[in-house]
Amino acid sequence: MTSNDYGLERVSFNVRDFEKTAGNRLDAAGLSALADRLSVIGLGRDFLEKELSDEDRLQINDSATPIVAQDAALFQEVVAKVKVEESGERMVNLEYLADINALPWSFSVLPYHAACGDWAGKPRLFWVRERVGQALLALTTKLSSAQFGLHFEDAFRPLGVQEGLFARRYTMTLQDHP
Repeated sequence: MTSNDYGLERVSFNVRDFEKTAGNRLDAAGLSALADRLSVIGLGRDFLEKELSDEDRLQINDSATPIVAQDAALFQEVVAKVKVEESGERMVNLEYLADINALPWSFSVLPYHAACGDWAGKPRLFWVRERVGQALLALTTKLSSAQFGLHFEDAFRPLGVQEGLFARRYTMTLQDHP
């Protein structure tokens, strides 16, 4: 047990516990490469020993937000150089796919964030390109056999929506952390 920059107790990744719980289930489902990759990632990280308190969360947000905002601004400059073209591929609704295929998917019930402009406060929509939907169906088959499911917090965002969200969120962060 060690203490991090915020004075929170943390523990190291336990490979044996991972193998007993998730690793063996992933292996049995034919997802050994995923189990191995998760083990490698886990070994390079520490984990919080207990859930964050509201006070801890506020302290971390107050100190980390300006740093993350600056990193996001730099990242946006890189992303802006990438040319994005509409493919015209058909879109599918993930909630509909889950219903008609009786899938163990769950979806965020939180409304859109205040930074989402006209969408703020409205229920989230979960649309993806058809090929992405088909890949998620295939992945679900393997994950289900390992007793895992998928949870969706968000899905496709048109470029203009993403740009507007970034700009509004960036402005809100600057106002909160001048």
